[in-house]
Amino acid sequence: SPCHLQHAQGIIHQPLALLSRVPGLTLRPLADSDKCCGSAGIFSLLQPGMSQAVLDAKLDAILAVDPAPDLVLTGNPGCLMQIGAGLRGRGSKIRTAHPIEVISRKS
Repeated sequence: SPCHLQHAQGIIHQPLALLSRVPGLTLRPLADSDKCCGSAGIFSLLQPGMSQAVLDAKLDAILAVDPAPDLVLTGNPGCLMQIGAGLRGRGSKIRTAHPIEVISRKS
């Protein structure tokens, strides 16, 4: 769940429960998943330096996962772009996707 869903709406376990029903998908929730990626609407445009610092912490957490994931899922389009661009910028082959993309491929 994106941080805004976790903090503002209390939606944490529901997306994981849904994704756990996808055959062949192994879920590994990210440590500190409730931490922002730095996108936060237009925050990345208004405060690019701070946004990058927040993103760096998120990318460090993703890249520390062992074994490395093939895919990072989030339901927020801003997070998808922010994390995806950050991973590409670091030369990572980890892709990002919206959970519905995975559900639709597996059905």
